[in-house]
Amino acid sequence: MTPKNPLEIISDIENHLKKVIGKKYYSDFYIWITNNIESRLFWDHNVSRTNHRYIYRKALNEDYAREVEKLFLQKWMEWWSWWWLGDWSAVYVYCYEITDSTEQ
Repeated sequence: MTPKNPLEIISDIENHLKKVIGKKYYSDFYIWITNNIESRLFWDHNVSRTNHRYIYRKALNEDYAREVEKLFLQKWMEWWSWWWLGDWSAVYVYCYEITDSTEQ
């Protein structure tokens, strides 16, 4: 996956929410950053690879990933984050629709 800048990631997520999901409320979605997309998205949050609406993108660095996360948090997207902590390797931004089967 080619790393992207914040504007590219924001555009990808917004387009995904509008075109793929038909966007509901931002609060119907969860946003987070990680350095291990497989573990966090599919195991920790219980997002199904085939039966769920999600998107993730790789940022050029953790500062860019946090910038994207912060923008969507300001739009009232759900989260649980110690965003000021980290090892500066959390470069993946992911977003998924919250359902009864997901773990926030």
